[in-house]
Amino acid sequence: MAISPDIGLLHDSLSSQFGNDVEWRVVSKSNRLRGETWQLEVLTESPSTAVSTVYVDFEQNKSEQRIQVWLWPDDPAIPAIKMFMFEESARNVLEALVGSFDGAKVELQSYRPLRRGVFKVSTENDIMWVKVVKPAKVQDALKLHELHRLASPQSPKIIAWSELGVVVSENAVGTPAHGLQDLAEIEKALLAIRTYRFQLNQLKNLKASKPFASQNLDHFLTVLNRVHRGIRPEIGFRLEKFQKEALEDESLRIPSNVHGDLHLGQMFWDSQSSDLEIIDVDNLGKNELHREIGSFLSSLYFQREYLDFEHANLWLSASLKTMIDDIASIKLLKFEIASSFIARISSLQNLDESKAMRVLDEIRGI
Repeated sequence: MAISPDIGLLHDSLSSQFGNDVEWRVVSKSNRLRGETWQLEVLTESPSTAVSTVYVDFEQNKSEQRIQVWLWPDDPAIPAIKMFMFEESARNVLEALVGSFDGAKVELQSYRPLRRGVFKVSTENDIMWVKVVKPAKVQDALKLHELHRLASPQSPKIIAWSELGVVVSENAVGTPAHGLQDLAEIEKALLAIRTYRFQLNQLKNLKASKPFASQNLDHFLTVLNRVHRGIRPEIGFRLEKFQKEALEDESLRIPSNVHGDLHLGQMFWDSQSSDLEIIDVDNLGKNELHREIGSFLSSLYFQREYLDFEHANLWLSASLKTMIDDIASIKLLKFEIASSFIARISSLQNLDESKAMRVLDEIRGI
């Protein structure tokens, strides 16, 4: 459910926290099913001029819209993130969990408001990764990692964890998949993904994964139209055609355990051992194979068009050649790729519609 944020509510909240003379501008926006999160740059002039990074989360609950405002890094849902933003407190936490960490360099790699933060911890001889999550989610994260290693035993181990919402893991071994540019190595990695999917399907007692884009398509289309007013209706028409054709093959869906967010950024390939390491298993669960493969392929289209990934076409051609053999319906696959692609572009602040149209037409030709 896409919402229309209440700007009056935001102004009142900022004024109560920073004073009536507060000025602000939106740096970025991200969408959730029940709300929207903004990153703001807030300027205050009393008692002296200061610029602060502030996050605002709007959530729609039936007819009521709720708002949370916090000064970075005081995220109310993942309080441990603040500890890792300051050198002394980060060192104290790491020493308590894994021993002395003198000289460690702690760098924030990614932040998803109210959900998680990821830090890279570097020493002279080693690299570790710290994931900060909601304290109530730590046990779930540990269970998923434990289950995942049954399917992918070479993936990074968890070294330590804390009920504060902190999970420390090893560094992945191998070349990040983005760096592979030899076709033979890419094809080997893709065959390893097929083996990985088989191993995932041996896991028992998994819960349903996070929904894929096609399962919340109305939400993403609403966001797309709201963020980009006057968007070409041809984009919606193309997607509707994909959806109509996919409905003809709905009975051919293949229930499957899935990673839930598989893309090249989650993959590391060791060409010496031919080992594939997969990270970030927060969305591991039960879902459907066309959705998993479609999401992966859509990430390649997105990276090619909007992130200038120079090896995307190499990966795309090899991936399509390998993965089409694993599906039951090309109509379902096209719909899943298109849906996931629309979800990825829906919140872009500067959307090149011609690129989106071209990609949808390219998917049509698969």
